[in-house]
Amino acid sequence: DIAKMAHMLIGGQTGSGKSVFLRNIIKSLTNCHVDIIDMKGLDFDDLGKNIISEVSDALMLLRQLVDMMDSRYKSKSGGERQVLIIDEYADLVMQTGKETRTKIVMGASGNPVKKNYTYDTRKELETNLARLLQK
Repeated sequence: DIAKMAHMLIGGQTGSGKSVFLRNIIKSLTNCHVDIIDMKGLDFDDLGKNIISEVSDALMLLRQLVDMMDSRYKSKSGGERQVLIIDEYADLVMQTGKETRTKIVMGASGNPVKKNYTYDTRKELETNLARLLQK
């Protein structure tokens, strides 16, 4: 019973029907919310589901799902079943990495100062996915 599975990995060579199989699973899912991370944005756009194709949006979705999971875990309450589908995980990982960001901090004189720092989006992705998979 797919509805009782916590995780599923679908693998196979190019052209073996993974996307067709996944489309059929998505169509059969009822009474749950489905989010799809598809960096190409091609395979599932006609299904009427939430399709994420930008890294920043994918990271934000993962943060929200982790927060929801933590909240449900603490309150021991249920809620609508959430399904996350990541199509072509390797494409998502390849678009993450270290980037330079800027934040404003208070300087020694009490004035705001811009400060550059390095942020690792790949580490955030991996950390949040690991948190989701743990619970």
